[in-house]
Amino acid sequence: MKRLSLAVAGVAALMASEASAAPLAFPGAAGFGAAAKGGRGGAVYQVTNLNDSGSGSLRACAEANGPRTCVFRVGGTIELQNEITVSSPYLTIAGQTAPGGGIQLRLSDQNKRRVLRISASDVVIRHLRLRRGATARSAYPGGTCCGDTVAIQDASRVILDHVSLGFATDENLDLNNAQDVTVQNSIIAYGLRYATDSDTVSDPAQHHSMGTLVSGSSTRFTLYKNLMAFNMNRNPRLQAGLNDVRGNVVYGAQFNPITASSGAQVNVVGNTFDPRPGRGFSYVINTRSASAYAEGNDSPVAMFGSGASKAANAFALPYDLPVDAGSAKSEVLAKAGAQPRDSLDQLVVGHVKAGSGSVIDSPSDVGGWPELGSGKAPADVDKDGMDDLWESANGLNPGNANDRNADRNGDGYTNLEEYLASLVDGSGTTGGGTTGGDTTGGDTTGGDTTGGDTTGGDTTGGDTTGGDTTGGGTTGGGTTGGDTTGGDTTGGDTAGGDTAQEDRWQKWQEWRERWEERRNRWRRNG
Repeated sequence: MKRLSLAVAGVAALMASEASAAPLAFPGAAGFGAAAKGGRGGAVYQVTNLNDSGSGSLRACAEANGPRTCVFRVGGTIELQNEITVSSPYLTIAGQTAPGGGIQLRLSDQNKRRVLRISASDVVIRHLRLRRGATARSAYPGGTCCGDTVAIQDASRVILDHVSLGFATDENLDLNNAQDVTVQNSIIAYGLRYATDSDTVSDPAQHHSMGTLVSGSSTRFTLYKNLMAFNMNRNPRLQAGLNDVRGNVVYGAQFNPITASSGAQVNVVGNTFDPRPGRGFSYVINTRSASAYAEGNDSPVAMFGSGASKAANAFALPYDLPVDAGSAKSEVLAKAGAQPRDSLDQLVVGHVKAGSGSVIDSPSDVGGWPELGSGKAPADVDKDGMDDLWESANGLNPGNANDRNADRNGDGYTNLEEYLASLVDGSGTTGGGTTGGDTTGGDTTGGDTTGGDTTGGDTTGGDTTGGDTTGGGTTGGGTTGGDTTGGDTTGGDTAGGDTAQEDRWQKWQEWRERWEERRNRWRRNG
């Protein structure tokens, strides 16, 4: 019996060791959402058209069941009649596979709430553009506004990487009851201000150019190396849980770049807060029993508001992400957002570099939605999501769809995952081997396919085990803080500003937040 107990204990230890060795969502995944499994080991859905729904649409893949990976055989803009709702776990949307100019989602019937809602676990989305658009206020129940671009609600282990979010009439990104989420390397910009038919400058409740909101029972949220530009407020607004805001660039906010309240805990490390024209400083506003730790930020940071608490030490994290504000800003301006960058993202980045631009009321203020070329997808005879040339160069069989879920080098990533990473990591390989030199955006040989082809049946879990992963970001092994150099000041007066004017802004802001909380409760209960 003792030997049996030891054997059982040994098996349990081995399983725990294998679980700890599970790879990240992709090489370079970081933060609380880095362990998301996505569609690993599951079916492949080919997105072959830009239709709202039906065979070959993105919706057919995103709203399916079971582990699945969406790959694109076409580029362009998908106009949605209603939001796409992800309710089944284990999903990867690989926007980097789209040929031409990539993929953009928008609402054509803009009387609906969102472009995308994620209410599932283990979701990975990369290199996608999601831009909502304005809506007539009369279209909303009770005549209230507004609509988010992306909502992550009742979800866990989600990572958004290199996405471009914009044109919301509420938040561009909304987290509610979400745990273990990362948004990294992304552009969150151009929330619409007076966007609806009855908006007026005199009614503050209708000024709705918002960045990111975290509320409900949400916790363990990482906001890492993103550009947040031309959102009047909420860059982000944190009303719940543990949050890690590091290496971001916030530009052109008209009110407080970061708002924390309702017991939230937040690390604010290595960020750049560039004020809007005519405003000489930036700060963190921390109200109603929230606590923030600030270090290494490239601008003055101050705490004020009722219940503000300056933390002496960083809140402990299960990962280590040292970051320097200056180098992070350079990286964000060079690489953030869906690739290849379209004209709108280029415009945003250009304004940040030039110190120009402003919050907008309508997409037409910046030329509307960019037009993206369709391009031509590479040959994929077995429809396993991998370019035939890449398969041949890496010792795989272009005629065998099952090899997509094998692991040729034992690093824990499937062959399909390695191909997807090769499109964006610049090396053409992860963990050994070489690639056929594919890049996103450039045409390659092979014709488009039609119809809603999927490869492989649904599987459960889709887990793989194996050795060390490549790229940045690790999970486990708790460290605290990811400290960087640079001495921010907290709690003091802001520099160079009119404190009386700022007090008025502060009081107005607190009123607005209370109004918003009441409205959100009404929405949830109504």
